[in-house]
Amino acid sequence: MSVKLFLSHKPWAKYLLLLLPYVLVFYFFAQENFYFGYSVLIGILCFPFLIQVQNNSLQYEYLYACLLLAGLSFFTNSFAVFYFSFAFGCCFLLNLFLGKLNYLPLFLLGLMSPLISHLTAIMSFPIRLKLSEWVSMWLGKIGMDISSEGNMLIIEGVKFLVDQECVGLKMLLTGLTLILIVLAFYERKANKSFTFIQVLFFLGLGF
Repeated sequence: MSVKLFLSHKPWAKYLLLLLPYVLVFYFFAQENFYFGYSVLIGILCFPFLIQVQNNSLQYEYLYACLLLAGLSFFTNSFAVFYFSFAFGCCFLLNLFLGKLNYLPLFLLGLMSPLISHLTAIMSFPIRLKLSEWVSMWLGKIGMDISSEGNMLIIEGVKFLVDQECVGLKMLLTGLTLILIVLAFYERKANKSFTFIQVLFFLGLGF
């Protein structure tokens, strides 16, 4: 299938291509800080499916938020602030090209943010400590020679480290992304969009 034919069948694709220069500029400034992990890859693949156009009105709040956060990023030197400025800018450009959008793409950009990755890294350590403690306690009750030191298990003198991946927080982000995909499916099926509070409720329930 040629590019021209693909764009004629998928009209949203040409608008995503118009976003490409904006994304490339962001990546040029953010490549040292932005982690291109599994959740980001899933988000990029799912992003076009989540877009649902409601009407032709402009959502200037996205533009205001983008400009405000862009200004704050110069004073705070915070990559998270810079990223959210980029996210609101993406939403405004899509709104400018397509019309008023639903809230699912904005939530997806939030899940892909470095702030979420940072929070999961912080949350993982106390969870690992508690998991190590529980494992040591319950396996000790059935007679195993086991003890724990922090996030390390010692079984008959052999040490096992409970790593960050053992906690499953990255899988949690993938699960929340799948919830957004399910909501997008129902939006297309019912031809209506969920409100901001409704999306927040379903993500909280999924969490």
